[in-house]
Amino acid sequence: MRALLFFLLFFSYAKAAEEFLEFGDNNFAKEKTEKSKWTIRSGFQFIDYPLALPEFNGQHNNTSEGDTAGTYGITIGVGREFYLGAGVSSTLLFTGSYSKSIVKDIGQAAQDIDVEVSNMRLDSQVAMYEGSISLNYLFDNKVVDLQPFIDFGAGAGTANIEKEYTRKELPGETNGSELYFARSEEEFIYTRLGLGLNIIAFDGFVSFLKLDAYQMAKQSISISGESNAFGSSTVVSLDSEDKEFNQSEQVYSASLGMGYLF
Repeated sequence: MRALLFFLLFFSYAKAAEEFLEFGDNNFAKEKTEKSKWTIRSGFQFIDYPLALPEFNGQHNNTSEGDTAGTYGITIGVGREFYLGAGVSSTLLFTGSYSKSIVKDIGQAAQDIDVEVSNMRLDSQVAMYEGSISLNYLFDNKVVDLQPFIDFGAGAGTANIEKEYTRKELPGETNGSELYFARSEEEFIYTRLGLGLNIIAFDGFVSFLKLDAYQMAKQSISISGESNAFGSSTVVSLDSEDKEFNQSEQVYSASLGMGYLF
């Protein structure tokens, strides 16, 4: 009885090992390539988000037009790939993403004086959701299948940006302290064009990498905060709101992740 059980276990293990080694063409391509199928995707994304904070020129830190914040986050998508024939397919995908970054900087009185004079903190959070459609072509190989694609997406998102900068007054200075605090709440819409590559392996598991270019249009922006410049004792309010804000930006991102076709 034990010998029979051992034989069955050994046979099952050997069969599983054989099937695992025959991934790619012998599993995914023959059974799933020429069929429409569902897909799920999850990945890591870097996006260089354009800031729209009020300008400020400080002794140790500046805020100006054209500043960006590099944010890192995750993407999650679900959709369906439709097989069109001759290795060509099209994927309809619905995706959500959330990215965040916190940047801190400490300014010293001088290069040779280890005294902290200023502190800066930039907190950026960006959330997006979209629908996209892609055109794919499959190169069927024995080990892994390669599927380059081009996709077009459209969606909307929100951003919450908070920047705080302070500078201490040094001995002998008059009105030498500085303050800049701005919080921005933004809404935007966008279109996106992407180029990527799917690497499809055992039983439809997918690794992918992708580069994207966004045409982003900010629709509304609400800013709260205050500032106090070097040499001045006056604190200036930065509060403003524009529900018809119309600013278009070119934005780039890169993503890397995994998925599954079933």
